[in-house]
Amino acid sequence: MLHSYQLTCRPGRYPSPGTVPRSSQQTGSTRNWLPGGRSCYRRSTNSTVLHAAFYSVLVKPGLRIIAFNSLFGYTPNVWLVQDSQDPAGVLAWLEEELWKAEGAGELVHLLGHVPPGILAAERTWSREYNRIVVRYENVIRGQFFGHTHFDEFEVFHDGERPVGVAYVAPSQTPWYDLNPAYRVYHVDGDRPGTTRLVLDHETYVLNLTEAQASSEAHWERLYSARDAYGMAALTPADWQDLAERMAADRSLFDVYYKHFVSAGDPYMALGCDDQCYQQRLCDVVSSDRNDLDHCLKLLTRMQKGRQDVRRIRVLIAVLVSSVDAAVLLD
Repeated sequence: MLHSYQLTCRPGRYPSPGTVPRSSQQTGSTRNWLPGGRSCYRRSTNSTVLHAAFYSVLVKPGLRIIAFNSLFGYTPNVWLVQDSQDPAGVLAWLEEELWKAEGAGELVHLLGHVPPGILAAERTWSREYNRIVVRYENVIRGQFFGHTHFDEFEVFHDGERPVGVAYVAPSQTPWYDLNPAYRVYHVDGDRPGTTRLVLDHETYVLNLTEAQASSEAHWERLYSARDAYGMAALTPADWQDLAERMAADRSLFDVYYKHFVSAGDPYMALGCDDQCYQQRLCDVVSSDRNDLDHCLKLLTRMQKGRQDVRRIRVLIAVLVSSVDAAVLLD
């Protein structure tokens, strides 16, 4: 159990995210939800937490957790109308924290909410976040997101080389047609030369169909990543290999899709047609909203001998957006 925290709590050095109506402010609760938050609040009324809900914590020597506010990279966020170029300086702050961690010999786990590769990710933010991940691949040992409610992952690339993976955990809320789920990560622990990498993860679900029938709720282990997908390890290269194996083996993808929907019976009954199949494959190899090359290559290999490349480009354009269509077919 972790007991000692060193909270980054600096006065405002970054641009203001905008004026928030007083009725929407939650300053009172801010003092209590983060370890060290009360003392941080007393020392400064303009800490990074109060400024725009991001912070950096050294949880033990050599291991730092950085939580950044990825809602500033979420297109439906209406505040982006006011400023869409790194609002509140979140990415600038994140890069600085990683630079300092690198200099101190620390390894880092990143916590965010909105994954950078989803359709609703703001394009500039997605691109710049990916550049940060590539630059600090030697420091970043885990990226953890939520938001989508689905169980998925995104592989980051430097050219053709996989350099990172974002774990997108399933939600405890069943919205919508899902089973409530939670995940346990197994991380390389305290030992000389520890990597702090995720070694495996296990996901548990509460089957709502069974709970409704029996009037009893039971959590059950759905799967372990290494066991379910036959993975020797959970490195970025291993996740890229899984994506390629799923493109070649529909039955392996079907296992992934069951986990993707937390074994929700409505989704399982509906199934995943060819377009759904191809979209899910694109999702796991696309961490940058501006770069569909890995999606194209994966689907090209999958469809080789059945469709020409131009038809695949059209398919990807339809899957992603009309804006991407103009780029892909240019």
